[in-house]
Amino acid sequence: YFGCGLVFPPKLEGCRVLDLGCGSGRDVYILSSLVGAQGYVVGVDMTKEQLDVANRFVDYHTKEFGFEKVNVEFRLGKIEQLTDDPEL
Repeated sequence: YFGCGLVFPPKLEGCRVLDLGCGSGRDVYILSSLVGAQGYVVGVDMTKEQLDVANRFVDYHTKEFGFEKVNVEFRLGKIEQLTDDPEL
């Protein structure tokens, strides 16, 4: 779905979601609102500058969605090497 939008499953509340190639985090934040306070979203991108932009808005979105704690994180990495990270 590169550049064409993203199709989401109908019921994501409470789920853990992985966004590969998350870029500046736009879809991560949309997913964050859909998984809710009990869910969690991890965004992975290979570009530090993109992740710097994404991380600037973590607190804003957490507050805007009314969550008590952060439910997103961004990790630097290559999607071809995810097997090296046991937490994903």
